[in-house]
Amino acid sequence: MLEAAIPQVHGEEGCELYALNQKDDRFVMIERWASLGALQTHSTDSAGLQKLNAELKGKLEAPLDVVVLEPVPAGEPAKGAL
Repeated sequence: MLEAAIPQVHGEEGCELYALNQKDDRFVMIERWASLGALQTHSTDSAGLQKLNAELKGKLEAPLDVVVLEPVPAGEPAKGAL
């Protein structure tokens, strides 16, 4: 179910990274968008995300926890940023 949304999101304008990660009973989506506007469009107008949210309804133990982070440049540029 989660994997099915990924190709559609990868095709969205401004998607630079959309990677699914798992540990035990937890899934974490690491995302990078070209701009805040692209992220906002994804969050509100993405058909893939809307479909995924509908499929997840009633199947989660807790609400989604969305955290938008700001990069803190440090060390070697290629190793210090997503």
